[in-house]
Amino acid sequence: EVKLPKGNYYLSMTKNDYLIGNLVIPEGVNGLSYNGNRHTSVVCPSTLMKLDDSSFGRIIHEADFSACKGLQEISGFYNCSNLESLLLPSSLEILSGVSGAPIKHIDIPNSVHTLTAFAGCDLEEIILPESLIELGSIHDMAKLKNIDASKAVSLKTINSGTFDGCPFVLNVDFSNCPLTYFYGFNGGRDVAPNTRLVVMGGTKYPAPKIANKLSSVKMPST
Repeated sequence: EVKLPKGNYYLSMTKNDYLIGNLVIPEGVNGLSYNGNRHTSVVCPSTLMKLDDSSFGRIIHEADFSACKGLQEISGFYNCSNLESLLLPSSLEILSGVSGAPIKHIDIPNSVHTLTAFAGCDLEEIILPESLIELGSIHDMAKLKNIDASKAVSLKTINSGTFDGCPFVLNVDFSNCPLTYFYGFNGGRDVAPNTRLVVMGGTKYPAPKIANKLSSVKMPST
């Protein structure tokens, strides 16, 4: 057990294989740099406002940022093969860098405007919030079945590579999104400037595995 001091300070934790178990970061810590320790869970305080250059590693099972009222960006969960729970704060604006995690459910708060670099998770459904503006690099989710963006009334851009490697998607609903750019589901060619692109056809390899279960697609009038 390691008890950290209270106070207003920045905490930097470098890689150390002897730091294990549960980590509770005390109130007062306003910034965190965390690199590859062996904690199975991390709970962050309400005072945390910045997460720098962090890598949470393969050991972690749970990460709780729900109390972090001023935290606007979260990343650093690459190849977290044991991460089952990721709790996000209501202040979050950017979520990126989550991959290889057996997460089955995640609540994306209605403050996130950018969601990217989210891959290889066990999610069966993604519900996009009203606040979302840009979506990109959400891919390689073999269990994903439903993509619900019916409330994402600000979503304008879906970047190249989004939903690639998601062969069992059944239902997609973008009906209320003011989309001007959609490069998802293996779309991939250049588009002339000022073109309002909604859907790109075409596949990469192997073609039979691309969206071969898709049964319902709802697109907007834009």
